[in-house]
Amino acid sequence: MKKPVNVSAGSAGNASSGSNVARSVDGRSKVNKAKTGLSFKALKLSKVKELLAAKREKDVLQRTSHVASTSTQSRSAPAIVARCVGNRGTSTSASSVGNSPVEGGLSALQQKMQQKLKGARFRWINEALYTTTGDKAFEMVQNDPSIFEEYHSGFSAQVEKWPVNPVDIFIKCLRGKPRLVVADLGCGEARLAATVGKQHTVHSFDLVAHNELITPCNIAKVPLSSGTVDVAIFCLALMGTDFIAFIREANRILRVGGELKIAEVVSRVSNVDAFVKALEEQGFKLAHTDTSNKMFIMLDFVKAKQSPARASSKPGLLKPCIYKRR
Repeated sequence: MKKPVNVSAGSAGNASSGSNVARSVDGRSKVNKAKTGLSFKALKLSKVKELLAAKREKDVLQRTSHVASTSTQSRSAPAIVARCVGNRGTSTSASSVGNSPVEGGLSALQQKMQQKLKGARFRWINEALYTTTGDKAFEMVQNDPSIFEEYHSGFSAQVEKWPVNPVDIFIKCLRGKPRLVVADLGCGEARLAATVGKQHTVHSFDLVAHNELITPCNIAKVPLSSGTVDVAIFCLALMGTDFIAFIREANRILRVGGELKIAEVVSRVSNVDAFVKALEEQGFKLAHTDTSNKMFIMLDFVKAKQSPARASSKPGLLKPCIYKRR
């Protein structure tokens, strides 16, 4: 006869074991949830730190840009950056922005910001000069002469990257000629006069008198008598939308048989024949074209006769030289 099985004892044991497993699973679940919660909190904290760091950097850039654009005094970019960073208090040191101080008291990040501001300012001035008339450009820089200084600082940085500077070609050409009267129209810093001024009589004109060699004016209206110049030069200087007025002024001051020399960025002259024709309509005859340089085109004209009484502006004949925004 079979012995009866103690079902209640087995059931109780199984129940107890099941309860222990349940408690174990529930415990592990709570631990995993706790770990997940901690990981999520750490992730959130890390993200918040990143956002705060990005906001701090953005604030510095905005303050620096605001001070640079609204300042009425002539200040250097390093001083602007240093002042903006310093105004944020002792908690904002060079290390808190992400870099240690370097020469001049600016961190690597601050120097980068400084260069970006200079580049943006140069591009803005450059575009304004190429897309306005000579009168408006003259008025703009007379109201704020620092514009001229900032532009030529940026321009000089661009020149350093060129394989050749057109003004050096003009200097070399003039050195081999007897004494002449030269008009450097849109002279920049008057390198031509500074280099060959003892050999030739050089009249230098630009929007601002950067030095004692320069007469400030709109180069469509220079203070020279008619027919008194042997050579007129535009070295990357046909910048206004009314550049034909500059050409007509060169015709006025040149004697008959006098030379007009032009250097322009290749990309600006999309149709060389049309450009030459426009100058021929103003009393000039093409003497020589040099397209050997990939960056610049050099054109030599001779004054054959006076410009006509009236002329169209031909605004689309030369493209504005505008740098890409970054």
